[in-house]
Amino acid sequence: SESESESESESESLLIWLGKVETTRYYALLVNSMEDLKRIVKKKEVFASKPQPVMLSPRDIGSIMSSALDAAIMATAAGKGKWHSTSQFCPRCGNQTTPVEFGTARKCSNASCGRKYFPRVDPAIIVNVSYRKKNTNDNGNESASASYCLLGRKKAWPKKMYSCLAGFVEVGETLEDAVCREVFEEAGIRIKRSSIRYVETQPWPFPQSLMIGFLAEAEDTNNGELPVVSLENDDELETAMWFKKTDVAKLEDKGGMASHPSLDFMIPGRYAIAWRLIMRWAGTKDQ
Repeated sequence: SESESESESESESLLIWLGKVETTRYYALLVNSMEDLKRIVKKKEVFASKPQPVMLSPRDIGSIMSSALDAAIMATAAGKGKWHSTSQFCPRCGNQTTPVEFGTARKCSNASCGRKYFPRVDPAIIVNVSYRKKNTNDNGNESASASYCLLGRKKAWPKKMYSCLAGFVEVGETLEDAVCREVFEEAGIRIKRSSIRYVETQPWPFPQSLMIGFLAEAEDTNNGELPVVSLENDDELETAMWFKKTDVAKLEDKGGMASHPSLDFMIPGRYAIAWRLIMRWAGTKDQ
């Protein structure tokens, strides 16, 4: 009942309702540590088994998941868990909030306020930007062209790791505005607005985002060469560069990361929307 959920102590654990798929009901147990979990779980033999249970981050779990349903359940649990940990006080009056409706909402404990709050979702765009470089022969005539995509990397990422450019949608922006702004801020590249194409979305529990995926093309340059990347507008990326389609198409998912022995870079594996955007552009069958 709601009263049972409200009376449950959050100092040790919180049981929240995630949803129902066909006949299976899903819940998440939020705990602060493995010690808390050991005190709660009645079947102590679970912790006597080898290998023993360990706590993994959402990123660690996501990289080894092969089921879209499991990934969605994990994202829901992680997002709601983070929301509960950061929403324990009422933004209107400052009093403490308590979980209600089996953890699907929180309610201000101040009787004169009593406002109810629900988990929020932060929309963010992620885009695979491409460009077709025009090659010319010795006579100045256009010959075969080559396609490239723009990928960036952050300093904290694993060595040689690159991915699509991404960022949060700001207040007052359309999704197309956000695509154009983020790419220009992070890499100094202008986008052909008419080329922006929506592809798909993915819940991204870091902490509670919805990644909205796009494909887009960079504006043409006067000389047909690759647009020059500039990081002067923003310091979010360590570097960004263009990668040839024939190289990208060689990448293979190998347990969370996609790489190839002949290449000096890698991208996220198929658990991530970035993989699907990049592989869709690269034209491989495995999207």
